[in-house]
Amino acid sequence: MIDSDYQVILYKENFKEFLYPSHYSMVNVDIKNYTNYKSELTEICNLVKNQLPDWESAPSYHDLEKRYNSNSKSVVFYYNQNPIGWGWYNSDVRINWIDLDKKLEENWVYGGGLFVSKLIERPKDAGMINYNKWLSYCINELGYDVFCGYCHSWNIPAMNVHLGNGLIIENWYN
Repeated sequence: MIDSDYQVILYKENFKEFLYPSHYSMVNVDIKNYTNYKSELTEICNLVKNQLPDWESAPSYHDLEKRYNSNSKSVVFYYNQNPIGWGWYNSDVRINWIDLDKKLEENWVYGGGLFVSKLIERPKDAGMINYNKWLSYCINELGYDVFCGYCHSWNIPAMNVHLGNGLIIENWYN
């Protein structure tokens, strides 16, 4: 995270859940079950590499194993039962999903790394809907009161997804 990045935060009381069409689904993946999703995770790694060919440090399946072994978790997004992306989260701030950057207060969760592929035919609002579904999971099922993250200042589409889901810009890190 650099100074020009936006810090974003969502407080539980400000969350507004969308209605989710039935062709969207999501599973939680963590250290206990990630090997069961090797095929889906590998497919998403390939989608990332194909969609973002200039990203030299795009994660491989081996990188994902390191993330899961560092207490990071993910949700895998599906559209019509096909994996189309993921989001990452941790109860502490781990910007690379491996190394500890900052401890968070109880009932806070750090989330980011949202990716919903444009290479799969799906509705334009798939990123917005999947992100909302993930926020709902973190707040309503996992019981977090605060979801925080950051967004690179150049990533206007991602910022629109954050703001469209009720997150606000607020300095939570310092």
